[in-house]
Amino acid sequence: MPEPAAAIGKTLAKVPIFSGLEENELSFLAQRTVLRNYSAGQSVFGEGEPCAGLYVVEAGHVRIFKSSANGREQVLSIDGPGSSIAELPVFDGGNYPASVTTIDDATLLFVSKQDFQALCLAHPQVAPEAMLKGAPRQGVVRRVPVSFWESNESEFFFGASDPLILRPVLCESRASNQSRLVAR
Repeated sequence: MPEPAAAIGKTLAKVPIFSGLEENELSFLAQRTVLRNYSAGQSVFGEGEPCAGLYVVEAGHVRIFKSSANGREQVLSIDGPGSSIAELPVFDGGNYPASVTTIDDATLLFVSKQDFQALCLAHPQVAPEAMLKGAPRQGVVRRVPVSFWESNESEFFFGASDPLILRPVLCESRASNQSRLVAR
């Protein structure tokens, strides 16, 4: 890996959804990751906008919040270095479920949806691992169609109101050549 990509790879390796990646997988992702600098109070993305990719906070802090119709804001979390943001819309193709702004000057690593999906195509074991590590943070049960597998149709089901109840099982249906990841 070139020097900047090596540093990005080391940062990504510390992020829970990427912590299980092998060196070659981290290198693949790091070479495609874009470093973005934000000023304090700057919007990263807004609730309802199409998901372009996921972010990792390298430095600084971000505020994740939802806004009601009357303009009231509910802060969902304040995240700092090592946090990943917007993991699930990358998988389910949905819009960003909340808004994110920086609290202070921040450096974020951006991984486009297409690049993350390319990683999953090149290294199929990455998607279930990343989804499982992102699921407890979401606190919901979701059905996520994964349309970027070439050889078969796959769906992942997961949920976790308590990370201890998330016990994934990969079930394969030989007749339909489909896979499902379910929470038990």
